[in-house]
Amino acid sequence: MVAAAVCVFGILLGDTVVYSLGRLFGNSVLTLPLIRHELTPARIDKFDKLFARYGDRAIFFSRFFMGIRLASYFVAGRQRMPYWKFILLDLGGALISGPTSVALGFYFGDNLHQGLMWAQRSNRFLLAGATVAIVIGIAYALHRKKRAKPAAP
Repeated sequence: MVAAAVCVFGILLGDTVVYSLGRLFGNSVLTLPLIRHELTPARIDKFDKLFARYGDRAIFFSRFFMGIRLASYFVAGRQRMPYWKFILLDLGGALISGPTSVALGFYFGDNLHQGLMWAQRSNRFLLAGATVAIVIGIAYALHRKKRAKPAAP
């Protein structure tokens, strides 16, 4: 229980640093080498669009998606989201991801080999599912394109 609480606190502290960089320095901080590597213009742009479309919910859900997590907290600060709102949304996500990470460490920590094997098997299913989703998406897009094509006069 203590480990989960410390994990959540660490998550919130780290996310507050990124939020503060956005709030205090805005885009000027994006020129620093270490930050430029993580907060690429593509990631910032992607999250700007997500934030515009989904608003506050984007902050909560970005906790579970690598690649946009840091950008989301930076953009929240840059767009002057009130800190109390940011920290409550972030806390909601951290209360799920932090204890889950601690629990996985607890259950698989003694048998790391078994945990890695389980992860490999899971990745196969995830890859298969993603492949099926991509094929369905391409087929659907081709179908829509074919239907949208006007008939020749």
